[in-house]
Amino acid sequence: MIDIENAVFTRIKLAVLEKYADAEVHSSYIAESPTFPCVEFVETDNRVHSRTSDTNHKENHVDLTYECNIYTTGDGAKQTAKAIAELISDSMEEIKFRRTFMRQIPNVDRTIYRLRLQFEGTADKGQPSEDGKIIYHIT
Repeated sequence: MIDIENAVFTRIKLAVLEKYADAEVHSSYIAESPTFPCVEFVETDNRVHSRTSDTNHKENHVDLTYECNIYTTGDGAKQTAKAIAELISDSMEEIKFRRTFMRQIPNVDRTIYRLRLQFEGTADKGQPSEDGKIIYHIT
């Protein structure tokens, strides 16, 4: 199985914390009340890219989907969420992931601003390198 989730999450976490040192960044959905801003960055799909499987059905690439929820509060909550979204989008674009979704999601607690993003990309057996050469767009 090709699994680059930890490398991608670490990249996002470092990007967010560099600019927002007091933010929480999680690799799973959380149930408890977070400190704000809060980012959930979760791999929601890892499926074999069938067109590049070999004759023994061994995977050579996987199609990946990541979902990101950004939660902010207080004055400037919307602007903060969008600034964090831009940081995350830029970081994902550097490793050749494409943002396929961004939408404000009404939160049960209306004092919390919530922004959801989704990213898709294809990876091979390697780990993402610093220059992003391991992630591909395969059409």
